[in-house]
Parts: sequence; structure tokens; C-alpha cells
Amino acid sequence: FLQTMLASANPWVGAREVKVADVLDEAVAEIDAELDAQPEVEAAVRFTLGRTYQGLGLVMEAEKQVKEALEIRRSMEDRDELGVAEAMNQLGVIHYSKGEFDSADSLLLGALDRRTRFLEHEHLEIAETLDDLGSVRVAQGDFEAADSLLRSALDMRVRLKGEKSLEVANSQGNLGALLANQGNLQEAEALFRTALGTRRELQGEHLDVTSLMHNLAITLQWQEEFEGVEPLLREALEIQKKLLGDVHPEVARSVNNLAVYLWRRGVYAEAESLLREALEINRETLGQENPEVSSNLANLSLVLQDQERFEEAETLRRQSLAIDRSVLGNDHPDLARSLNSLGGLLAKAARLEEAQAAFRDAERIQIQNFGADSWQAATATSMLGDVLVRMNRFQEAEPILVRSYWIIQAEFGDGHGRTQAALDRVIRVYEGLGDEGKVAEYRGR
Repeated sequence: FLQTMLASANPWVGAREVKVADVLDEAVAEIDAELDAQPEVEAAVRFTLGRTYQGLGLVMEAEKQVKEALEIRRSMEDRDELGVAEAMNQLGVIHYSKGEFDSADSLLLGALDRRTRFLEHEHLEIAETLDDLGSVRVAQGDFEAADSLLRSALDMRVRLKGEKSLEVANSQGNLGALLANQGNLQEAEALFRTALGTRRELQGEHLDVTSLMHNLAITLQWQEEFEGVEPLLREALEIQKKLLGDVHPEVARSVNNLAVYLWRRGVYAEAESLLREALEINRETLGQENPEVSSNLANLSLVLQDQERFEEAETLRRQSLAIDRSVLGNDHPDLARSLNSLGGLLAKAARLEEAQAAFRDAERIQIQNFGADSWQAATATSMLGDVLVRMNRFQEAEPILVRSYWIIQAEFGDGHGRTQAALDRVIRVYEGLGDEGKVAEYRGR
């Protein structure tokens, strides 16, 4: 009865009530007092408690219960290896949500090993772990491995469940997220739209629906297609608050994404207010050293920068970078994006030597991850070249600005904002060199 009650209280399948967390805390106390002699039952109950805590956004409590369930299952004399795998998989997902990607990877690899040894070759639980592990590899920046894992999970789920199922929609959404991070935006958009259609039809108002709404909205913005974005973001936020209440990491993510859209549209006051709200929620629910906190700090820095509040913007940006380095290491693509933003901030403050160093570090990371001919590396190179122009180092800047422009233009086309920014930098270097012919040539593009 306890497991059924807790599962039905999970806000992922129904509206959240404030009393649910209190009920869970009472249940934990009862387990500690009454179930010591029944390890199999205790492990099952703690596992369900952990999943329910996680659904409520209480990540620390979730981790404690699932970890204890795993330890109990590992210690049982006639232990169930699939039960161990189930707990390892769930604990891996919790570590992923905390930004602890290496430990998440290790746990999910352990779960995958057990599931592939003790289940049939094609099984939904194997597909689940492949999908979760693929998402971790995306977060770690290992896009090649992530692509293989996510496509394997998707193919397996299609074979087992057909084209229209929640499992397939989940894989389509995760693969779409990978492709969006790699810059394959049209393919990502198509996957998000397909998955969203399936989930709307099968689930109605559900958190998984809102996650896809956000990913689609972000992908449209990256393509500079703004029509329809704001209604998607506001609808998602409304659904999440209805299901989860106001203080939850998923709500904070919605608030953050709406704020970023408003910032792009120049609505700075509301964007700043929303980002401070998201930051407060995430610090309360996820702790200080979390990628979501870093994202809030970085976005708030951009809003302040555009209001010429440079000192506060730099402080927040450096706090974000410190979290990124701690969580992601020194070679992750997300760190490069943060370094690009720091470089832009320093350049606006006329601290050109520091800006140059930030852009060179970003360029190194993007070349390492995507190659010297990638648009990601070219973006950092183009921004570096613009700083060199401002330092009157025109001869050094000219070849790298021209090369990076053509790489970006080939990826995004002539009408895209990235292309136009790179083109403007090329024009500036030829103006600095006094080459009116080249200035006219590039202005005519």
C-alpha cells in the first residue's frame, strides 16, 4: 500500500500538494523504526520514496533513500542483480540532476552491465539505461559516444514499442537535445516537434510535455525564429506551476528560459527579475555548485551587461565560470561558451588583453571538441579577431577573421545574426587596414 500511495502522490503524474513532503518524511521515520528485519521490503520502499522525493524536486532526500536502497540490495545474500541495476540507474539519474556527471556515468555503466547480462538483448530497461547514459555523455561533452547511445536507445524503443509511444518520444527528445548542442538545429527541431505531438496526444498537461516545449522554443530562438516562442514558454511555465508549485528545479528552468527570451527581445527589467527568481529557487533546491545555478548566473550577467552594469555582470560571470570549471573540467564546450561571454564583457570594458586570453582559451576548447573548421571554433576565433582589431593588430586579425566568416556563413547562411556579426568584423579589419576595395566587397555581400 505504501508504494502505491507514494507513486500516486508523485507530482509527475498529478498535482503537487505541500503535505506530500511531510508524508514522505513520516514514512522515512516509520521505515527506520519498523523494517530492519525485512530488507527486501525496505529496499523497495526506500526506492519508491527516493523517486517520489526526486519528483518533488527534493534531490538530496531522493539521493539518500535511493542510495540506501542500493546498499541494501547489494548486501542481500540472494541479491537480485536486476534490482541492483534499477537502483544504480535511478541513483545515476539523481547524480546527473546534481551535476555530478562522472559518478552518474559510473553508476549507469554498472546498471547497463547488469541489464545486458540478465535481460534479453532487446529490452526496454536496457533502452532506458542507454538513453540516460547518452544524456550524461552529452553533459560531459562526449558527443560522439552520446550520439551512438541515444540512437541505439531510440532504435530499440521503436522496435519494441512502435513509432508512437512515450518511450520513443523520450529518446527523440534526448537525441534532439544532442543535435541542438551540436548545431544541427533543423533536425533537432523536427525531433522535438514529433516528440511533442506524441506527448501532447498521450499525456496532455504533463512535465515531460513542458520539457519538450522548452527545448523546441530554445531551438527556434537559436535559429532566430521568434514567432510562437513566447506562448510556448509561458504555457510551459503555467503547466509546471500547476503541477509542482512555485519552488521546484523544473519551474526554475522554465523561469530561466522565459527570462532569456525576454532578454533577447530587450525586456530587461522582467528578464532580470525572473532570473533572480530562478537563481533563488535553484540555490535552495540544488545547492550552490550546480550547472543550473551556473546557467542562471551566466544569463543574469548578460542581462546586466546589456544595461551597462559591467562590474556586477563580471562578478556573476566569474562565479558561473568557477562552477563550470568545478563541475565540467577545463575542456567542456559549455565552458568555452562561458569564456566567449566573459571575453565579450571584458572587451566592452576595454580590458582587451584579458578579453584576448578568454577568447583564445575558448577557441582552444572548441577546436579540441569540434575541430578547427567548426562554426563553434570559428565563433571564438572571430571574436578574438575583433579584439585584435581594437588593439590595432590588423595584419594578425585579417586572415583569421576572413576564414572564420566563411565557416560561419557556410553553416548558417547570409541572413543569420552570427553571419552578420562575423561579416561586420571583417569589414572593420579592412577599414583599419585602409583597404577600401575589400570594404566595398564585403559590404556588398
